[in-house]
Amino acid sequence: MYSSDLSLHRETPMRHYTVHLECPGLPMNRRIQAEVRFAKSLDRALGGPGGVVAACAAWQSASEDSSEEPSPEMLAALRRWQRAADAARQAGLQEVGEAEEAYFEVRLVESAEPAESAEAAEAGA
Repeated sequence: MYSSDLSLHRETPMRHYTVHLECPGLPMNRRIQAEVRFAKSLDRALGGPGGVVAACAAWQSASEDSSEEPSPEMLAALRRWQRAADAARQAGLQEVGEAEEAYFEVRLVESAEPAESAEAAEAGA
């Protein structure tokens, strides 16, 4: 599984995303290579890990709450995510071969700041 860390603000939890390719029968080393290609393509298209996190969060939010009509800005963000995800899927699967059942899953993850960093910050204060 590919993981991209991003610290949005020093005093807030770390946000990052993970990518997992579900492709039955694909050897682990080829799966990991495909996940890295997919993530790098998303990063390029959306301006880095922060852009991926923001775009994916917008996509998930719109998917979960379909009761309101999306704003023009939200529609533009959703189109941008869709284009980036489609291009990333093509990049990720380019060396996999026939994989009709394959799909990539992007998950947003929030985690506490690593303990070492917090301890180092306290020691330096």
